[in-house]
Amino acid sequence: MLSRMFVLMNHQLTSDQMADARESLGVNEFVYAPEEVLNIWADIPPQFNEAEVNKYLKPVRDWLNSVEKCDIALVQGEITAVVQIVRWLEREKSIKCIAATTRRDTIENVLPDGSTKKTAVFKHVRFRYINP
Repeated sequence: MLSRMFVLMNHQLTSDQMADARESLGVNEFVYAPEEVLNIWADIPPQFNEAEVNKYLKPVRDWLNSVEKCDIALVQGEITAVVQIVRWLEREKSIKCIAATTRRDTIENVLPDGSTKKTAVFKHVRFRYINP
């Protein structure tokens, strides 16, 4: 069954992720959050309590209101916001939510001043359902 993938995370999908979504999940369209939603998603105020986070996320839920039961939501970000959005999508919209898994290779280089620069390279492995 072909479906749309609503993408709620702080970066664009890689070509590997898009190919995997098409092949393994039957995705035929990727729906990215608009800039104003991404700005909210990328900056969850750390001083907010759970109720304040819930109120702050209203524009995110408003954007996600157009999901349909055959759609999938890729939700990654600040953990308490992810939990709130995933619970809402599952309870109110009956939407399956997924996360992307990656393999991380880390390279450390000692710089001339004695400090260490650490570089991480992430490679997509697969998608995993959050609540199978």
